[in-house]
Amino acid sequence: MCLLKTLFFVDEASRDSERTVSVAHLVKFFPSGESKKSQTPKPQILPLRGNIVRMKFRTVVSLMLTGVLLSALALAQNQPTPEKSDSLSLMKIAADVAGNVQPQSLEGFTGIYVDAQNWAAGAKDGDLGPFLKLKDVPAKAGRSAAFFFSAAKDAAICVYFDGKSPFGVVAVKAGSGGAIKADDISAAYKRVSKDMLKKGSQEYHFAEGGITTDDGAALPGFQVTK
Repeated sequence: MCLLKTLFFVDEASRDSERTVSVAHLVKFFPSGESKKSQTPKPQILPLRGNIVRMKFRTVVSLMLTGVLLSALALAQNQPTPEKSDSLSLMKIAADVAGNVQPQSLEGFTGIYVDAQNWAAGAKDGDLGPFLKLKDVPAKAGRSAAFFFSAAKDAAICVYFDGKSPFGVVAVKAGSGGAIKADDISAAYKRVSKDMLKKGSQEYHFAEGGITTDDGAALPGFQVTK
């Protein structure tokens, strides 16, 4: 708005100057006051084309900059955080490994991701702890684990990661007592082979939700569907 007012005032000044020149011209043209109404030349008004072009150019540039800023803001808001992106991608890798080590479909299973920061909290949980305390899993800074539990918790798969590389897997079912025991988990542990990394024929969808441990620690959770 300030810019438009300035341009307007400059234009008015220029037009006043033009009128002054035109009047002086008339006096000089009719020195003895012999001017006739019919012969009075009309003052010329200079076109405002230059100012209008500049105003239009500034408006177009402002709209372009506004569009760029809005697009960048929308992209930043829709961009997934590294934590969410990593957990989902590793869960998908774990699903392929799970499909190659046991025949049961993962549809209806609950997926849980435990990163290195939440490893200690997960180790205190009644369901996750026996898997995370496994002696075959080395204590590394970049370790994490992806779990799949059936609705009845009578079947579970856990895939262990070193960074983004899976190195171990456990696929176990509950015994006659209806619960998964630590000894069963230890006996079922396997190193991940190349064959286990093959892309599965079944593609799963992961609906993200919230999971908490027995101590209330929040973990990324997923409902697995086809």
